[in-house]
Amino acid sequence: MKPFYFLSLLIACSLFSLAKAQESLQIRGSIFTDNRVFTRSNLPWSWNENRLDVQLEQKLEGKARVMADVWLRNFGSPVGSKTIIDPEVREAYIEVYDFLIKGLDLRAGRQRIKWGTADKINPTDVINPYDAEDIWDFGRHLGSEAVDLKYYRNKWRFEAVWVPYFRKARLPLGDLKNVFMNYGSLPEVIMVNVSDTLPLLPFGLYVNSFSLSDNLPSSDLVHSGSWSFKVGSQIAGFDFSLSYQYIRDGFPVPASTKIGIDSIDLTFPFNAYLNTTTTLVYPRFHVAGLDLAGSIGNVGIWFEAAAFFPQEKIVHTIVEPDMKDFLLRNYGLNYNIHTPEFPDNTVLEKKPWVQYVAGADYTFREGTYVNFQFAHGFFHERGKDNLNDYFLFRAEKSIFDNKLKLALLSGGVAVSDWEAVGDNYGMIYTPEITYRPNDNAEISLGARLIDARGAGLLPSLKEKDEVFFKITCSF
Repeated sequence: MKPFYFLSLLIACSLFSLAKAQESLQIRGSIFTDNRVFTRSNLPWSWNENRLDVQLEQKLEGKARVMADVWLRNFGSPVGSKTIIDPEVREAYIEVYDFLIKGLDLRAGRQRIKWGTADKINPTDVINPYDAEDIWDFGRHLGSEAVDLKYYRNKWRFEAVWVPYFRKARLPLGDLKNVFMNYGSLPEVIMVNVSDTLPLLPFGLYVNSFSLSDNLPSSDLVHSGSWSFKVGSQIAGFDFSLSYQYIRDGFPVPASTKIGIDSIDLTFPFNAYLNTTTTLVYPRFHVAGLDLAGSIGNVGIWFEAAAFFPQEKIVHTIVEPDMKDFLLRNYGLNYNIHTPEFPDNTVLEKKPWVQYVAGADYTFREGTYVNFQFAHGFFHERGKDNLNDYFLFRAEKSIFDNKLKLALLSGGVAVSDWEAVGDNYGMIYTPEITYRPNDNAEISLGARLIDARGAGLLPSLKEKDEVFFKITCSF
């Protein structure tokens, strides 16, 4: 048994032995169904998920509590009809109040540790790996096995987190899995020097298979673990905190790609059919963070920023195939052929960059709620020159005694190059209507309509317009 799990089990047994009269076990959760179809002809399914979310909580004489959050799911599209038999343990931890000294709380086990004050887009929220399974569920993270210590004294709060084991991020399902992972592509045609007496010949390149190979860090405390520290207080009515984190990125970057040859067609036009294997690595970062939240009058405002300091420069190298050896072994042709070299590409500079979010919200007297955020950099973007700007907005109004909520003005705009905005932008419109027949049920109908040009997140989704229908029943 791993030492960390043994420690958690030992604490749990001690707590249960100390509890003479436990409170009743609390069981709560929800049943959720999410159905989406693309707006293209024939309305193909884009998503179908049915989820049972069960949360268990046991309080122990006000001294501690044990909490677990478990998902049971069934998927239709995009992964085909598949029942997820094994429960997914999102969280399972033990929390002890006034651990050793008054004001010190200990939480150990798998847990979601959320940092940051912005709305769903949080640059400082990097303790847990990102869960990008559903690309539209912004702010969702996986749980991490961690020890979290919080200490409260007067108006000050201190927090230290140790995550001993690395866990990589979860990528999107179906054909959207490459939205956040752009590893580049080979040229469509290369010019090959077959001999000194023949001119350069064009060869079309076709990739038959593409595979990824994870180069995960060693499972020791030095290479796998991460440490995070935060101190916060209140000043002039604003909550603020400063943080430092030493983490390993859950999103990988390509370190090398090896190109192999499946076959070569020597009849004109000449074509080469390839297979590629890309090795992925998970870089280390120092992260310095700042966040604050408060209000000016009746306007809520927040700001959050994180400076990332990569620990190494990562260059994506290409290992070219040996076309001369392939032709000799498979065709008996002994040409003094020269395979062109593909240039290496720097995917991560050893230079810091800053991501930040600023936002505000306000509720008008008649009940209309508005929310606006500006974000410089999204959670998957790395490097100073790769950060896009995002403007996000939402206005919603509840009517009929809060039974019906209208969010007809909702969406966002992204700009990747301000010097040529017309060719480097993305716009998304996400109207939504929600009906609440009672306090425990919610039915939503909405759409996601995208227009974009250039490169970036939204341009990669511009053919993915969809409508959705969701039902949530809580218990």
